[in-house]
Amino acid sequence: MKRKALVVLFFIVVFGLPVCWYLFLQAFGENKFALPVLSTYESTCDSLSFDKAGLLVDADLAKTYPNEFARIDERLNQESNLQLVLTSCEMADDMMLVDHENQVRGIYDLNREEVDRLLAEIDIYLMNLNHSKREGK
Repeated sequence: MKRKALVVLFFIVVFGLPVCWYLFLQAFGENKFALPVLSTYESTCDSLSFDKAGLLVDADLAKTYPNEFARIDERLNQESNLQLVLTSCEMADDMMLVDHENQVRGIYDLNREEVDRLLAEIDIYLMNLNHSKREGK
């Protein structure tokens, strides 16, 4: 009898606690990621302006790294809220993610790891943008 009670207690702990934790997080948890504002974007070229969020890419580097650029271009072609801006202006960084308020949300190099990070942060930015539009902010 004592062994049976221990087995029942063991199964309650092993299966019951994770299920309760999952249900608690589903009811009260909220997944929220934020991209910090790194700086305000100020164009060194008069021709660059953003009417919506965009990714600013050095045009010369885009030609140098065609595979990484193709991944970025393919992803941005799926989105209407982001524009891809190729520039030949002097830039201190390879790529910058600039939001609709001209705030720099990310600075990236043009290599595989940084492009992976960029694509993930684009998803986070768009998720936050859609969430704020739904709330009317």
